[in-house]
Amino acid sequence: MAQETDGRALTFKPGTRVICENEVSRKMFIIRKGKARVYKTYLNHKITIAVLGEGEVFGELGFFDAQPRCASVEALTELSLVEIDGENAENRVSQLPGWVFSIMRQVFHRFRELDQKITVLQSMSEFQKKAFKTDTVAKTIYTELMRFIRTMELLMEKKKGSELKTDAFYEELDDLLGSRVIGLKVFWKQLVEHDIIDSKAGEISGNVVVNEDCMREFKAYVDAEVSSERYLLLKHSSIALMRKLLGYADSEVDYQRKQDGATVGVSMDTPTLKSFAFRDEAVEELAKLKLLTVQGNGEIVFSPDNISKIYTSQSILKAFDHTMVSVD
Repeated sequence: MAQETDGRALTFKPGTRVICENEVSRKMFIIRKGKARVYKTYLNHKITIAVLGEGEVFGELGFFDAQPRCASVEALTELSLVEIDGENAENRVSQLPGWVFSIMRQVFHRFRELDQKITVLQSMSEFQKKAFKTDTVAKTIYTELMRFIRTMELLMEKKKGSELKTDAFYEELDDLLGSRVIGLKVFWKQLVEHDIIDSKAGEISGNVVVNEDCMREFKAYVDAEVSSERYLLLKHSSIALMRKLLGYADSEVDYQRKQDGATVGVSMDTPTLKSFAFRDEAVEELAKLKLLTVQGNGEIVFSPDNISKIYTSQSILKAFDHTMVSVD
């Protein structure tokens, strides 16, 4: 990473735009701490290109070729940067051999062409969702996950009464699934991370140990979405907000519970979420799904039980959605 003496240290609050698409600037930035989102605007919609973190660089194309910015960049978290001005660095750069600039111009031109193609493809996907009311990416993820679950259940039924050695079971499942569009490794990892597969018990016994209640709940959720043809895929910001709400609820020891153990609504004031990136976007999506409500005083009211039911399933589904990137 560049030393502070090579540039100016800057700090930006979450949500602040650092670079604006189409502006002309010779400044390049190195991230010292925090996260930033790179996005393009198409038909008034933000299309995320990448999320950058510590040690990564942005603004390098404009720094070298002085062309208009091909994307915007905004702070997702408190963002600490080192700004390097191309005009001030001109003397150092000019000492490089002439052939270096020729190659760099070609490389940057290809980057800009590729960037435009990516934007068009992503924009077509967004248009498809709105025009046809169906996200084919989400539909594919749901139907493939249902196939994975059913195949896994059939294999377990076939081997009922015998030991389910993890490695052998995984290999046979791999063979049975055949050609696929989502990864078995990712699927298996998600089941472990969300305790659908009990990895600790599995390590002790060497067998596949499935939490049947959790698997049944996940299957029921996926099946309901497929049957209704809704194919819900929440934004990463909404999933991150649900995780934050559940963590907040767990830390609140005074909230009331009904006699049957179901949680009554928990209130959370919006200042608590002040530093949360894309708070408004996430709140709007979850409110439409009636997973929370916003009171007149700005407080968010939600049921941890209702949030918890959808959080695990949506987290697993999102692991296969490569059209989006994490923002938290």
